[in-house]
Amino acid sequence: MRFLDQDNDKAIKEILVCLTLKEAMELKNSLEDLISCSKNNHAHIPDENLEMEMTLCIYSKEEIDSSFDDRTKKLILENS
Repeated sequence: MRFLDQDNDKAIKEILVCLTLKEAMELKNSLEDLISCSKNNHAHIPDENLEMEMTLCIYSKEEIDSSFDDRTKKLILENS
């Protein structure tokens, strides 16, 4: 598990996530899609007002593909 504070370009150790029921359902559905479809390695979950967004990805340290940018690769491989 990795978390990135994108505003400060810094790996962080913990987060608090507060979701509405609708957002939680979208998160659940997106995770199920990611798990069942190996072609997609990430999903974007917006808030109800389309003002904020959570990006989720599934990764394997052994199989970092070209769809990850350099910053994400560093986060995955070094957690930094």
